[in-house]
Amino acid sequence: MSNIESFNILLNTTKDDRYQRWVEFREGIDSSLLRVITGLESRKLAIIIGAGRCEDFSLKQFVNYFERVILSDIDVESIFNAHDYLMLTKEEKARVEVVKVEYTGVENSGLFDDLVNRISKLDNFDDIEELLLKGFGDFKNYKFLKKYSADMVYVSPIYTQLIYQQLLMVCSKLRSVGYSENLLKYIENYSVDKLVEVFEVFNKNLERITNGRLVVASDIFQDYSNSDFMKRIKKDFSKGSVDSIYNQYLEDYGFGMGDLGLYLLNESIELLDYEWHIWPFVEGSDMVVKLAIYKK
Repeated sequence: MSNIESFNILLNTTKDDRYQRWVEFREGIDSSLLRVITGLESRKLAIIIGAGRCEDFSLKQFVNYFERVILSDIDVESIFNAHDYLMLTKEEKARVEVVKVEYTGVENSGLFDDLVNRISKLDNFDDIEELLLKGFGDFKNYKFLKKYSADMVYVSPIYTQLIYQQLLMVCSKLRSVGYSENLLKYIENYSVDKLVEVFEVFNKNLERITNGRLVVASDIFQDYSNSDFMKRIKKDFSKGSVDSIYNQYLEDYGFGMGDLGLYLLNESIELLDYEWHIWPFVEGSDMVVKLAIYKK
């Protein structure tokens, strides 16, 4: 099992019942997706990127409207064990294909193989840069789902899962054993710079497999459910109000991983519309998700 696969299995594993807690969020996403689906000229194939346990969207809706549905993720066991997948009939499952995909192209380079131990032996910027440069490898020409072209592609929130969290976990482990803070900051900054390239390659792949509409969900904010910040957002959850809060946040703090991915995508494909959704991600903590709709 790969390092990236192991990390995503951990993300998809939970003891609480997310499926029930996310009902309202899922219904909101489904309503938005349905408006896109019914406006399509052709509904032969839909592709889901980062399907996981299929809890943030309705798999049944895709199956009802498309002749074929591709569910992709690096953690395919979570798909097979998903509530929505298990509830499909035999005939419906025959129109659903589950495909294992690593979305970054970095896994085969061995970046995460014993990374904590390898970095712990280094004590200067040059050696760390050499290790990371080799570790990221030549991913710029990486292509996933090469043989597919879909009338609609839906991307479940995934930008914040593409490598960066794993690298932060590596830094956290090194920090806990007293590794140089200056070197750790260098690793974190280097990783952010590389992520721009990772996102660009990922986005190019999304464009390549889309032959109609591309809908991308991305988590932009996360905070305690009862925080002043989240209360302010929920008090007036109109598009204009959330836009205003987001623009001020962007001015104060800059891009996060979720909105950086969308910003880069906006540069290369036509944005038709976007919406905001509240996602009760875990007990006591909410996310604000931006759902962006693109035309190929």
